[in-house]
Amino acid sequence: MKTNVKRLIAVLLCTLITSSLLPGLSVPASAIAAWDDEGETGEVSWHLKKGVLTVFGEGAMGDYSYNNKSPWESKLGITSVVIEDGVTHIGNRAFGGCKGITEVSIADTVESIGQDAFNYCINLADLTIPSSVKTIDLFAFCQCYSLSTLDIPSSVTDVGHGAFEHCTGLTTITVDAEVIGNIAFDRCTSLTTLTLGDSVRTIGEGAFTNCTNLINLDLGHGVETIGSNAFYNCSSLEDLTVPSNVTYLEGGEEFYKCSSLKNVTVEANIDELCGSTFNNCGSIENLTVGGGVKSIRYAAFDGSRSLKTVTIGSCVEIKDNAFRNCKNLTSVTVDAETIGNRAFSGCTALCDLTIGDGVKTIGYQAFTGCTSLSHVHIPASTTEIVERAFGNCTNLTSVSIGNGVTSIGDGAFNGCSKLETLYYCGTSDEWNGIIVGANNTPLTSLPVTYHKYFDSVVEPTCSDQGYTLHTCSFCGYSYADTYVETIDHAWGEGSPVLAPTCTTDGQRVRTCTVCGAVDTETIPATGVHSWGEWTI
Repeated sequence: MKTNVKRLIAVLLCTLITSSLLPGLSVPASAIAAWDDEGETGEVSWHLKKGVLTVFGEGAMGDYSYNNKSPWESKLGITSVVIEDGVTHIGNRAFGGCKGITEVSIADTVESIGQDAFNYCINLADLTIPSSVKTIDLFAFCQCYSLSTLDIPSSVTDVGHGAFEHCTGLTTITVDAEVIGNIAFDRCTSLTTLTLGDSVRTIGEGAFTNCTNLINLDLGHGVETIGSNAFYNCSSLEDLTVPSNVTYLEGGEEFYKCSSLKNVTVEANIDELCGSTFNNCGSIENLTVGGGVKSIRYAAFDGSRSLKTVTIGSCVEIKDNAFRNCKNLTSVTVDAETIGNRAFSGCTALCDLTIGDGVKTIGYQAFTGCTSLSHVHIPASTTEIVERAFGNCTNLTSVSIGNGVTSIGDGAFNGCSKLETLYYCGTSDEWNGIIVGANNTPLTSLPVTYHKYFDSVVEPTCSDQGYTLHTCSFCGYSYADTYVETIDHAWGEGSPVLAPTCTTDGQRVRTCTVCGAVDTETIPATGVHSWGEWTI
């Protein structure tokens, strides 16, 4: 008889368990209660009651694995996890695969979250990482599909390899951890906004690969290293600034296949900007490279057909073929010391060219075939115009050459059939001292017009230096010198805007009569009461 009763109880329990797995059916409270349990894990204890698993005590949880499962992993109905004060470590795979968990509360005594700790908790939607946490181990929250927002505090030194990989519900992430590991956020395909705090130093390889909806990216002011493929296939990203604190781009292709990029500013302090950094970024229209970049690599943007404007700061060198055959490039401002061979050759739409005062050498065929150029000014800083530098610029009508040029190479202006005006920023003796190579007939056959300057003095103000501006009456070229330091503000009479009282300060405001700047001054409280008559 006892055997039959036991069999009947077993059948009833099996029925309850099976029903909980069928669509549309919930687990009865009595069935959940049947799974209530307790025990120890590592240095601490745990208990499960009515779907809430609580870990408590002093010390670290035990570590588990696929072959050594936690004592609660097979239990049904766990919806919430509470890690209480005193617990210092969440064990490896402690809650991995617990699909019913929707929320986790982590006490601010926890310092480390172990490998696979919450891996495949597919319904986990609410997560706060306290400022006590120092490390988040590899794959800790991988495939937590229901997470939507995430804030990782500056206390975290390392976000591990794949820690949040394939969290496809994440839309907003703020990270202030020192190191973001390799593929840490790979395939977070719903991510639209990423903000990195100033504590971040390293972005690992493939860290944000395939975040295909990322639109807003702030790299912060602390990042020093960006790993290869870090933002691979972030195909919705349109605007990018690589800040000056970045000192190392690791191996290239950091922004490979960011196919929607249009506006790129690189302010990084790096030895070389490689073309592979922006491989298959065919939509870039506006590129600015700051003076911290020492060189732009050979053929880095060769044939980039979407480029329209390029601005290059005072870097050391633009290497050969760097922007060759950029057919839609219309505007270039360049201040690099050396413009390499064929650097801008074949840029047939280029019509606005500014060569800055830092340029010393214009290389072989640097601007050959730039058939839309009509005027070129070469500054006094330039000493050498190499062979065929402006060859076949067939619409070039005027050239202004600075008095620092000592040599003009063979055919530097060969094929410039419309060249009709030559300005020289110096004396006839200086012009005659320039070594001019063969095949420069369009240049040598023209009369030289020496700049005739008229001067205007710009007075200093409270905010801006004064200077003398020299402008050529022939070509409009101008330069400034004789700078004068700013002057002191000329303050008018101050007027009270808030009268002081016995106990509170007042305020007086005055305005500069030159620049309009406003200054405020505190009027101390009088400290003197005006007492009335005593009353009884």
